[in-house]
Amino acid sequence: MCIGDSASPTQLRPIAPPPPAPPPSSSSQDLEDQEDDGAEASEPAVPAKAQRAFLTLRTNLPARVYIDGARVSRTTPLVNFPVRVGTRDIRVVALSTGERKDFQLRFSRGQHQKLEEQFQPPPTRR
Repeated sequence: MCIGDSASPTQLRPIAPPPPAPPPSSSSQDLEDQEDDGAEASEPAVPAKAQRAFLTLRTNLPARVYIDGARVSRTTPLVNFPVRVGTRDIRVVALSTGERKDFQLRFSRGQHQKLEEQFQPPPTRR
């Protein structure tokens, strides 16, 4: 007699799969999401036409750009980049040297501001 033969067919039941997991609620987040330091915040959405101005930003070295603390997904140069009207805090960080430049620009509706920043070139080896 085998071990499995002791049960009669009427006592056997199929194993039911576990119930599906409930979808995650918006209030439950991973710890990684809660530890966001703000420097890597997602890029701001394109503002509505009534609240839009434009920024062209060029640098002598490739640089990351942050607008109001939100990282822009592209590096410089930014050409006709849409921004919200009002006063904006802009940070430019050179990729090669880490040099930072911070400034504030005030934008009015439809305005296009052009800016060129010069960073110290990285040291050269001889």
